[in-house]
Amino acid sequence: MKKFVSFSALIIMLLVTFAFSNSKVKASTLTLSKVSTSPEVIEPGNKFKINFSLKNNRESDIEDVTIKLIGLEGKKTLGGFSPVNSSNEIYIGHMDSESTSDASLNMISNPALKTGTYNLQLELEYKRNDKYEKEYRVVGLVLNNKATLLITSLNTSAKNVSVNMVNNSNASLKDVMVTLNANNKTYTKYLGSMDPEDENEYKKDLSLSGNVKGSVTISYKDELNKENNITKDFSIKAPPKDKAPTAKKSSSGFLGKVGSFFKALFGMGD
Repeated sequence: MKKFVSFSALIIMLLVTFAFSNSKVKASTLTLSKVSTSPEVIEPGNKFKINFSLKNNRESDIEDVTIKLIGLEGKKTLGGFSPVNSSNEIYIGHMDSESTSDASLNMISNPALKTGTYNLQLELEYKRNDKYEKEYRVVGLVLNNKATLLITSLNTSAKNVSVNMVNNSNASLKDVMVTLNANNKTYTKYLGSMDPEDENEYKKDLSLSGNVKGSVTISYKDELNKENNITKDFSIKAPPKDKAPTAKKSSSGFLGKVGSFFKALFGMGD
């Protein structure tokens, strides 16, 4: 019985050792430790830069390291994305053991592309122990029209507030909402969607006395459902109170009566 247990333990230990050594052999040589774009928001039709940070996980040097863009996921082409003034391949060359190298590629997107996430397939090639090896990665590029809503005018009076706005972008805006705060009171109005270059207006009659301090906030969502907002403050001074008319002082007393007598005598008016 003891021999059987010892033999079983030996078999388990060998399997664990084999699994560990096998996983070590299959471990990736290269790691994409960071991928970013400049600018962060890629707009259809605009140029951008894609930045890579590549790490050599091995305890030995590797040679002829390259990053190659081979196409969008499920396609053999880059489909609407193109390198600018270069090929679709970045040559890094030599990398020391456990070192990191940075690389970048200038690109442009097709104006006809729709907003959303595009998965880009990468081929990482290098030479290790005099043998070329390849690894594959997928990175996501987020394409979005930058949403910009402007408040073009904000007019106030003692009784109302009027605000005008325009969608100053190529993005369609949705869930546009106006929130008016004045003297601890809140008023809201849902305006819905606004297409590019659309204008809209919001008016609110106020029944507030005295000086008024407040703000107008317009919130909206872009094409990727990211919420944005813009705020503008305002103040309204209370109109001055009307002064009571001052009564004329009447000429009275003896001298006043004498003056009236002579005016009447000689026919002199006031």
